[in-house]
Amino acid sequence: MVCEYCGKKNPENIDVCSGCGAPLPQSVQQPDQQQKQNIKVGCFGLIVILIIIILTVMLIVNHQKKDSPSKALEAQEAQIKADYIAECQTYKCTQIIADPDTYKGLSAHFNGEVSQVLKDDEYHYYVIDVEPDSTGTYSVSIYVRYSFPDGSAEIQEDNVVDVYGDLAGLSTCEYVAGGEIILPAMSAKYIDLAQ
Repeated sequence: MVCEYCGKKNPENIDVCSGCGAPLPQSVQQPDQQQKQNIKVGCFGLIVILIIIILTVMLIVNHQKKDSPSKALEAQEAQIKADYIAECQTYKCTQIIADPDTYKGLSAHFNGEVSQVLKDDEYHYYVIDVEPDSTGTYSVSIYVRYSFPDGSAEIQEDNVVDVYGDLAGLSTCEYVAGGEIILPAMSAKYIDLAQ
């Protein structure tokens, strides 16, 4: 190291000039090659970790944005269904048969057992036995038309269901075994398998 005052060259490991006694500036030791490599690797690792964190946060935020509309829509549809079910009334089939025009268009609920299933390209049609007597035997039926939603559980004969929909007067129903009968009719909005 060269002294700034007298210009004498001094060894690196002394604190004062051997020529004039002036204090020498502290030598800054340069990191060796291994330390430089460790610093580079550490910085690179830190950058990679930061990139991974940023990408993860972006994916989470993007996923939440995609899920939010569908979850909000599901919640809205569930609320619409709950509101509709709450306004449905239970009626006796004998009342509907006696005066079908009075009940036409009213929201109704029936619970019963599916005794017949018919399908076409647009609708499913069910004969549902309702109003069991004291022995549990069903003596009255309703005729239900339902636009079956995709992905719903298939309604089959002998299923016990809750049906919610608008009364549609009377309808002539043909039994699979033959014969016709006039039944109270309903256009169902919701059919749930009974619990």
